[in-house]
Amino acid sequence: AAYGWILGLAAFVGAAALFWLGVRSERAFRREFRDYVLTLTHRIKKSSRDVVQELPIGIVLYNEQKEIEWHNPFAALMTESDTLVGRRLEETFPPLGTIGEQGGEFDGEMGGQHYRFLVKPEERLVFIWNITDYVLLKQRYEEEKLSLGILMLDNLDEVTQDMDEQARSLLLAKVVSEITDWANKYEVFVRRLAADRFLLIMDQKTLRRIEQSRFDILDNVRDLTSEYKLPLTLSIGVSSGADSL
Repeated sequence: AAYGWILGLAAFVGAAALFWLGVRSERAFRREFRDYVLTLTHRIKKSSRDVVQELPIGIVLYNEQKEIEWHNPFAALMTESDTLVGRRLEETFPPLGTIGEQGGEFDGEMGGQHYRFLVKPEERLVFIWNITDYVLLKQRYEEEKLSLGILMLDNLDEVTQDMDEQARSLLLAKVVSEITDWANKYEVFVRRLAADRFLLIMDQKTLRRIEQSRFDILDNVRDLTSEYKLPLTLSIGVSSGADSL
């Protein structure tokens, strides 16, 4: 009986030891897991904070009086200021001067740069992107669209009807030379289709320059042929704005 009691006591002590070891191990695991989670949380918060600070996007928080309460470095860089806190939102970012309660997206220019503003009034939050490269690329795309034109010598037959072949050829040579010089000046591709007709190819940027000159080639040719009884007149028709031919 005494032997059985000793065995029972030994078994109890062994079980208690195993239970204590298990509890201790579980506590150690819980402590290590908590420390890991805390460390991970800290790292995530720090990473998020670093991302917000380094993002090439402006982030601004403002109060009900539309005064700036917080911003990231990019927003300050836009205005070349160390801090924007306490400043009026619309005074700091003029494109937002007409901001309403509905919010939304606004494009505007500041300091020679183009920006897009996304305003969220319910959160009193503004996101700002620099879209200068996009605007310039779009502008370049629009400027490089092709325009096709036809230049006509309207009254060539009338002007040359009483001329001999030599005089007619001389007149045409002078007019063609004037048209060629004009085309070279404005970087227009010109191809003669007939004695009285020319094809013109140019981009939108060139077309705007020619429009600003009021198509000076018309006056140039008229002045060039003013010595004749009936000066030569031109007309130009241009098709532009299409994305493709």
